[in-house]
Amino acid sequence: MKFFKVLVLALMPFLFTGCSNGEINDPLKKEAKSTKPIEQVVCRSSPPILNSEGIKRNLIKRGVITSDMSASEAEKKVSEFINKKRSAFKDCGNKKK
Repeated sequence: MKFFKVLVLALMPFLFTGCSNGEINDPLKKEAKSTKPIEQVVCRSSPPILNSEGIKRNLIKRGVITSDMSASEAEKKVSEFINKKRSAFKDCGNKKK
């Protein structure tokens, strides 16, 4: 009987560690808890345009500017594109959901 008590006392720490809380040792739940929160997109406009030739080339590729347009009409289309892009950020952050 004394041997049985000694054996139970010696094995108790191992039994209790095996019965520990499953949430602590569950690797799937650890991964779920460690996910990053969704970051909100910061509203900011594009950097100032130093050279509008790249925009002009892209507008030509997209068919907004055609070969039969004059240079002033093409520049007007580029300016309209830039203004439209900038106006999208005018009231950024002011919209309430």
